[in-house]
Amino acid sequence: MLNSKTVHLVVLGLIVGAAAAYIFSSYQTNMVRLAEADAMVSAASGSGGSGGVGAGVAEDHPSVSEQEMLDLFSQALAVSPNDPELLSRFAAYLFSIERYAEAVEWFERLTGLTPDDATIRTGLATALYGSGRVSEAIQQFERALEIEPEQTLALHNLVLAYLEQPRDVEAAASALGRLESIDPSYTALPTLRERLATARSGA
Repeated sequence: MLNSKTVHLVVLGLIVGAAAAYIFSSYQTNMVRLAEADAMVSAASGSGGSGGVGAGVAEDHPSVSEQEMLDLFSQALAVSPNDPELLSRFAAYLFSIERYAEAVEWFERLTGLTPDDATIRTGLATALYGSGRVSEAIQQFERALEIEPEQTLALHNLVLAYLEQPRDVEAAASALGRLESIDPSYTALPTLRERLATARSGA
């Protein structure tokens, strides 16, 4: 679903971040290897163009399998089960490997700990979208915007969510108008305008 709809996922790069040594800051065993694994997550989730996410990862970086990453996160969470940054990184990693339903569960847990964090709530909304739970995603995007009205990431994804079936073209147009007023030079505006025009034409 996400690949065909090009949901704006820079938020995941922001959540995961570029601090290579963080994932297991409270978990001292094998710190070097774990820090390297975190850098790999940052690079994978950031897609290269998200404000330096993944910067500094060596070209000869050792590979870490998906299962190894999951195991490492599991170990860290056993030590720090309520660390918001660790939880956000794990949720973002689950999203990056397309385990959307699990990502939703962890983002929901995280929003329970940080209910007024608009970026985290946008992560939850995006994971809900990836799971096909579009109406719930819209609710969470709107909640994020109540907390932070000028969050362009939430507005971007909200436009796309409203263009899903059952389509609400006018709501999508309203969200796009808000986005344009906040940032007239937002790089994705032409693509979003095109999607809206296509929806209006019934194509």
